Amino acid sequence: MLEVRLRPLAETDLIERVRYYRFEGGDELGERFVDTAIGSLRAIERMPKTGSPRIGELCGVAGLRSYRFAGFPCGWFYF
Repeated sequence: MLEVRLRPLAETDLIERVRYYRFEGGDELGERFVDTAIGSLRAIERMPKTGSPRIGELCGVAGLRSYRFAGFPCGWFYF
């Protein structure tokens, strides 16, 4: 299994997004977002090619993939 490591800016973005969801919808929504984000990372670890290569192809960035969070308007970009 592949080990997923967040870049510092991705980690900062994740923290800020959690703060946003907690502010807008309370602790329960913030926790649901964290669970979804971590679950998405675990899915990428299990099956690295599960994400879509479409964004990478459109941008001309070889190997770039994206994986959307279920139920939230965001996702991960990864190589």
